[in-house]
Amino acid sequence: MPPVWYLDFETRSGLELTDVGADAYLAHPWADVWCLGYAKGDDPVRVVSHPYDIMEVANEIAASGHRIVAHNASFEYLVWNYILAERYCAPPLAPARFECTMAAGYAMSLPGSLDALSAALGIEAKKDLAGSRLAKQMSKPRKIDESGAPIWWNEPEKINRLMQYCAQDIEVLREVHRREIPLSGAERNTWIMDFGINRRGMWIDQPAANCAIQIVATEQGAEMGKLFQLTGGLVNGPSEVKKLTEWIQAQGVDIPGLAKQDVIDTLSTEGLPGHVREALTIRQNYAKTSTAKLGKMKSCAGTDGRVRGLL
Repeated sequence: MPPVWYLDFETRSGLELTDVGADAYLAHPWADVWCLGYAKGDDPVRVVSHPYDIMEVANEIAASGHRIVAHNASFEYLVWNYILAERYCAPPLAPARFECTMAAGYAMSLPGSLDALSAALGIEAKKDLAGSRLAKQMSKPRKIDESGAPIWWNEPEKINRLMQYCAQDIEVLREVHRREIPLSGAERNTWIMDFGINRRGMWIDQPAANCAIQIVATEQGAEMGKLFQLTGGLVNGPSEVKKLTEWIQAQGVDIPGLAKQDVIDTLSTEGLPGHVREALTIRQNYAKTSTAKLGKMKSCAGTDGRVRGLL
């Protein structure tokens, strides 16, 4: 059996990955690769950061035709095709070239994160948690200058430390891969099919989302006005948790805070004063996560109006 390639990228962008998803994160014009970590089979781990070196390694990996192993391989696939292929002219790769240690771990009923998965498999080499914090810091600009251009965390010592972190991830990835049970043929076909579904994405009706956001804003404004009147001007809005809690307690109602369950429990109390019940209902409606999803739909949608990577 030909050796596999172990692959890991460290990246940056003008957007927060957890806020917008991988597609929007990597489609941003500031998105780029800090470094590429790799190993071929049992060969030593190497990490490269210069664009010329990254492209040389990418061309070798693409030309070999061998399977590429990554953790959460869909992200490495996207980095390759969004950045290396589109911006650096590397050959694009198909999902079938990739093998995902996260998917194999899930098939074994094991945790999804690389750190937790390696611990479950009894691997002594651990994910570099300090390096992980640095990677998160370096994934976004330190600040934006007066011209609107990003200023990155690109000090040589930080880049070298990030490359060490990337190398450690490859070591852990390789050990995880060696100990996992590979996906069966049917499971792998399902993974590739799921990959295709996620790449196609789900279309978001953005005009309808915009209308819904406007309706929510209008209703929240009206509710804030009601709350202001109910509390005699002491609380400006439902988000002022401390002030609202203190006001409710001053009405003789024992409530520890405004967490979801606290509000539910208090609303079910017999003899609750009407004005307190109305204030709590306003808070409950304001805190609904269903309306917060409207903005998320817009921020995660691509230029074609589709949100990808949902499943």
